[in-house]
Amino acid sequence: NMDATNIEIAETKINMKKKDKELADELYGYKPIFKINSTRPNTEYSLGYTYFHFMELNANVSSFFAFSEEGEYIVGNLYGCMQKDKNYSIINKINDDYKSFKTLVSVKRNTLIKYLIITLTDTNFYLWKENEEHPIFISPKSNEIYSCCEFSQTKISVIFIGKINGHIEIWNLSEQKNHCIYSLTISSYSLTCVSIFQNIDSNIFNSYVHKTKKEKKNKDDNHDINYDDYDDIIDTNEYLMNMYKYSYNKIIIGDSSGCVFVYEIEDNLLNSSKEEMDEFLLWIENRIYLNKQKLKRQIELCEEKENMMNKEEKNTNERKEQLKNKLDEEYKNSYEKYKSYLLGNKI
Repeated sequence: NMDATNIEIAETKINMKKKDKELADELYGYKPIFKINSTRPNTEYSLGYTYFHFMELNANVSSFFAFSEEGEYIVGNLYGCMQKDKNYSIINKINDDYKSFKTLVSVKRNTLIKYLIITLTDTNFYLWKENEEHPIFISPKSNEIYSCCEFSQTKISVIFIGKINGHIEIWNLSEQKNHCIYSLTISSYSLTCVSIFQNIDSNIFNSYVHKTKKEKKNKDDNHDINYDDYDDIIDTNEYLMNMYKYSYNKIIIGDSSGCVFVYEIEDNLLNSSKEEMDEFLLWIENRIYLNKQKLKRQIELCEEKENMMNKEEKNTNERKEQLKNKLDEEYKNSYEKYKSYLLGNKI
């Protein structure tokens, strides 16, 4: 076990004299099933989380990833938490390669690419692919302090980064990866949040739904599609993404003074072409491949270093053995030469 996780099953307290309160608690009460107190490996210090999320790649498993208060990437599994073993560990691995001893400012998930996650520190932002132990991109260190961030809802490679000086940076990783493409002054106070406003024209959506249902019915009367959750369709359907190009054309920014600013997003930041999407996805896969090659090379270098040390140790042992044999031989020759002298005879 990597940590001394303490698991306690929360007991529900029942008061038989207050039936009304019991009914209210039953209907509206929010009670934990169990609580988990996890500590750092080989220590008694608690392990705090700034972000905790279940893996979305497979909704049927209990695997999770998290970020600690010091920027460590944590992978674990909650399966078996109901066991009575107090030393059960939910943590499988803690990756401290990017440990910064700084609390993450913000963590956001991309709505277009579900497995893409951004983490923001005060001077950098990191892009992660879910279930990967290393970031696929690390931004250059900023001279100004970051405070908030958000992915674009339609432009696959655009990221908005707010700063404490009231400026906002707009990054387009398809065009430039070394610096932002725009930097705008929003407020004289620190920016605290960035959000993309979703303004959907239901008439457009309903007309498309009826059209799609009719076409689908003509093709196959035995199958039907449920369009209740249209958010999923927007994320995956290229036609709807184009139709809703102007559904996400408002960006809302808040500052520390309590002011809220609403801006229209420029057309060139609203939507991605299929070529841009393919290019960006290919870049992500290339970065993942590069990370794996780096890790593979690091392992090879460690093995080479270990082999070299073993070889040097072997050579040292051989030299020691040769020297010992030489000394033994010289001693033997000297002993034979002076044997009679040692016995009292003349040489």
